[in-house]
Amino acid sequence: MEEKKEDEPDFEVGSIIENKYTIIRKIGQGAFAKIYLVEDIKDKKEYAAKILSKKVPERDIGDFLNEISILNKLSKEININKYITKYHDSGKGFIKKDDFISENRHYLISNYLSKGNLYKYLVKTKVGFQEKHAKIIFSKILECVQFIHDSNICHLDLSLNNILLDDKYNPIITDFGLSNELIKNDNDEYELIDDKFIKGTEPYICPDMRYNKNGYNGVKADIFSLGVILFYLVSNEKCFTCTRRSQMLFKLIYHKKFKEYWKNISIKVPKILNLSKEFKNLFLKLVSFKAKHRPNYVKDIFNEPWLKDIKNLKNEDYIEYETLMKDLENEINKDNETYEINAKNQDINENPNSKSSKDENDIIYFDNKLNPKYLEISGLNAMNYIKINGELEPTKFMNTLANKLKKEFNCKIEPNYKSLKFEAIFVNKIKNEIENQEEIEDEGENEEESGEEEEENEKDNRMTDCIIKIEFFEFINGGYEVHFTKEKGNFTDYYTYFFDVKRTIKKILY
Repeated sequence: MEEKKEDEPDFEVGSIIENKYTIIRKIGQGAFAKIYLVEDIKDKKEYAAKILSKKVPERDIGDFLNEISILNKLSKEININKYITKYHDSGKGFIKKDDFISENRHYLISNYLSKGNLYKYLVKTKVGFQEKHAKIIFSKILECVQFIHDSNICHLDLSLNNILLDDKYNPIITDFGLSNELIKNDNDEYELIDDKFIKGTEPYICPDMRYNKNGYNGVKADIFSLGVILFYLVSNEKCFTCTRRSQMLFKLIYHKKFKEYWKNISIKVPKILNLSKEFKNLFLKLVSFKAKHRPNYVKDIFNEPWLKDIKNLKNEDYIEYETLMKDLENEINKDNETYEINAKNQDINENPNSKSSKDENDIIYFDNKLNPKYLEISGLNAMNYIKINGELEPTKFMNTLANKLKKEFNCKIEPNYKSLKFEAIFVNKIKNEIENQEEIEDEGENEEESGEEEEENEKDNRMTDCIIKIEFFEFINGGYEVHFTKEKGNFTDYYTYFFDVKRTIKKILY
């Protein structure tokens, strides 16, 4: 196996971007970019700075520059703050800590939305939102997307992870790296986007990208993604694994076997049985296999029966919604609290002078050098980490964690204990579901999936396993941090596995 190169170090706190912004702390990381909370040197306001890696591939640089171009166009519109993350500054400039250290990097400065993305709130509901609350959220999302379309842009990567919340829990659309301009022909119809690359994340990807060789309608593609978001909002579950005609649940939608679809999905989501007929009809319309059966414009969705009574909601309903979101935020913020660690697992049987301490599976915890005091877990920001204040033996801690993860999640571990880090490779949930789904009989109908399409699907990196890098940092003044970074896979898998790893560490320390 080829030896992996060391990752780029983070920019230090206090580093200056183009003599304009001071880095406060790192708050997020993607495959080829890191996100920092920064402060404007002049107005002292806080912003989010996306800084590209030095090793970023040309294609990702193209996406980054495309995002800046799209945001630049959108920023000329009014009411931008209501709908999308506001773009403040960008370029390729020097980032330095002092006069002797500087690097030239691509960067993008935008609004900092501290409440995080909608997905984290949805997860805390466990079973999704009530229909009346989902109407409030979904109607606000529709307003955002309509604003984008009215500005002659299609997003093409709409998902819960790309919807952030402002201080009043209103949705704000972000991440325009895959977006396209909308161009109308002489008949005042949108021209098809001729792009062979499948954009987005399963299961939000419209089938048009896979099966329409002549191109796809960008507005209709976004509307399909809205249908998937709608289902998520009321269920906290996927409506289908992906949009391949050969896969069980979407195959039922493709063949318009809607009764069988609801019967099958209700096994996993019993709540579906109690949802209104108006909701079901709207959902099926939005995720129609053929684009021509979906609404032509986002504004048309507001006229659907499920949303027609949105104007009849009372002020009390909106107050109830805001209270609910505050409660969910409090649940999320519990991950940021400091916990006192019990002393029962501070010794192990390797030390003859100490008491033995094992869990029910005989996995050894720590030796007598481990004396943790507090555990602080951050779960709101995209860059997730755990702080441990106290003393412990890092190599044994990571070895224990690796063994525990392998046993509980059947994941593969690629360790580098000398550098105090390892990569945990978890199964991609979508791929795993596909491999375990029961095949539905074709009933003589021809699927007609070409070899070319299958080859393209196999190359789709959305189906890769989720790889999480776990790094251990020791501080001179005492204490440790465990950092989690998504190396590969989709963010939905990452957040799910991150919370699982957090719980594992809490079990170990307690």
